[in-house]
Amino acid sequence: MLTKQLTGKLITSVRRVCRVCSIRRAQNAQSLLTACEYREYREYSDNSNNFVDTAIDRQIVDKNVAKR
Repeated sequence: MLTKQLTGKLITSVRRVCRVCSIRRAQNAQSLLTACEYREYREYSDNSNNFVDTAIDRQIVDKNVAKR
């Protein structure tokens, strides 16, 4: 699940991007992010702090972390 802190950061980023868009678009984007909370996500970070979202990539990251 997305953490509240990460969700807040995503919403803030969407709002920044949507400043030139209508308020309605920003509200729609926020609704989409809220819907994503129902999916089971685990946030993993590689050395460059990129989030890895796919199950296959998670397995690769898990193996790399286990090797350390």
